[in-house]
Amino acid sequence: MRRTLPVLLVLLLVSCTRTAPLDEKISATTPMALTMWRSSLGTGLTQAQWKAFDLALQEIKNDVMFKNEATGSEAIAEAMRARIEGRPVREILTLGFTLKCARLEYEQAEYEKMISYNSNFRTRAGDTEAALSLAALIKRQHERLKQIKAELAQTRALQEEAFPAAQTSSSASAKP
Repeated sequence: MRRTLPVLLVLLLVSCTRTAPLDEKISATTPMALTMWRSSLGTGLTQAQWKAFDLALQEIKNDVMFKNEATGSEAIAEAMRARIEGRPVREILTLGFTLKCARLEYEQAEYEKMISYNSNFRTRAGDTEAALSLAALIKRQHERLKQIKAELAQTRALQEEAFPAAQTSSSASAKP
């Protein structure tokens, strides 16, 4: 009897410990379930992690739209909830960062191609209107490219803040 008491105490303590917030499974079968789950997790996540979580949800919605999986805000939200249901927070955060970085890197590459292509155009001598229009187009493309690069840098900075170096080792890769 004396040996079983310590074993029972250890089992009791182990069974009562709470899962780490980043390893909590998301409950999102309905909008209300997602709201209740968020409330129950409360301060378990840092402000940066909640910001990253909201970014992840938006990127998943974007991905649903881009892949034409659903149309209309309710259907898109439902598809997003189906993707996150029962998955750990860490996995969804990783997925969100992966999707956003991939989207921004693609956009960056496309703008770089457009700028290169448009920079090779030449207008007729004396056609100042066309020259000004082309220059304005290239300038707008450079400005957008600068915004994309800044957003990519901000996303990576948020990723570092949401996943301090010690926590990233347990997150391998996320599947969309």
